[in-house]
Amino acid sequence: MLDRIMRRLELFRGTWAGTGKGGYPTVESFEYEERLRFEVDPSYPMIRYEQRTWLLPSREPSHWECGFIRPYEDGSVEILNAQERVAALCAVATPSSSTR
Repeated sequence: MLDRIMRRLELFRGTWAGTGKGGYPTVESFEYEERLRFEVDPSYPMIRYEQRTWLLPSREPSHWECGFIRPYEDGSVEILNAQERVAALCAVATPSSSTR
């Protein structure tokens, strides 16, 4: 089952990039460029990712995070995440019987 899960997650492999607009009630609206990179090493049953965001038009760095996505045989997924403003986060998602 783990091989099947890794094959599905491998669809994310590569670099994804684009631009967007954001806003929050407490800050001015802004435009940004974002890049996500997903890498798979066949030696490890996990995906490594990195996400970076820059404000436009200045290209000033805005956000940076990286981590690992690790699937388990039971269908659950562990996400380890480190961000430039937070030490580290860990989350585990377990699918309900209706999503298997």
